[in-house]
Amino acid sequence: TEIQFIFIDTDRLITGDAEQLDWIDNQLTDSTARWIIVAGHKPLYSYGSHGFNGTLIYRLQPLLDNRADIYIAGHEHDMQILGPINNVYHMVNGSAGETRNTDVGPETIFAASRNGFMVFLFSYNQIICNVVESSTGIIYSQILKEKN
Repeated sequence: TEIQFIFIDTDRLITGDAEQLDWIDNQLTDSTARWIIVAGHKPLYSYGSHGFNGTLIYRLQPLLDNRADIYIAGHEHDMQILGPINNVYHMVNGSAGETRNTDVGPETIFAASRNGFMVFLFSYNQIICNVVESSTGIIYSQILKEKN
């Protein structure tokens, strides 16, 4: 199963770095991978303490729309699964140390203020996400995407 990971600098995007926007667009356009995962430090959407990032939504979401499968971020000290938003799941996975409260909204599939991490399982047909709490094990599991 071919998976492409695209790691980006969200601070550069917030300041309007056109070179990185072009690079991301080219990576997504040229990709032949079955699954595309984009990862950056700051989330576009979050019901944690930092909330939605309007600049990233404006600049990055149109590039991700119907091209990336998952966008993974940290920054918030919680775990969230949001979406899909234009066929992209937004994962906040930032609770390996300190935790902060998170809320839920219309896009929320899962939210928890617990120490833990997410494990993604890829097959040819599916992406599965397991949310793991450090002290108890898997607390949530979902098939995120399926393709024939």
